[in-house]
Amino acid sequence: MPRKKKLRAPEYRLNLFYGLSEQTKDNAVMVLVQTTQVFVNFNYEILLHSEIKERRITIHIRGLHAPSLVLPAMGPARGKLELPLVRGRYALVIRKLQREINEFQVEFLPKQIRVQESPENPFITITTNNAD
Repeated sequence: MPRKKKLRAPEYRLNLFYGLSEQTKDNAVMVLVQTTQVFVNFNYEILLHSEIKERRITIHIRGLHAPSLVLPAMGPARGKLELPLVRGRYALVIRKLQREINEFQVEFLPKQIRVQESPENPFITITTNNAD
């Protein structure tokens, strides 16, 4: 009898929602990535990079960065991106440093964002709620 794969808890949570760009003041797709682990010493920053090609949005998680102002603080590590406004169905690919990948199918509608497909046992979970 084959063994069942052990389910692991997600390491990250991603909030995907529409908002106003802080830089351009135009509508944008906001991406907030947080660790599920709470850090007790510092509020670490998650280094993120994104690229959009055709119908594919790739977000690279490039690691954690200690804050430049070293004051004690408690909370998850966070990273934020602003993406240009897109419409239609896109593959949303999340890549970790260890080359692990999760791919989701996301539909960007005029008034809402819907997650259509998710991988089994992902390292990151997605919600379309505004996190702030």
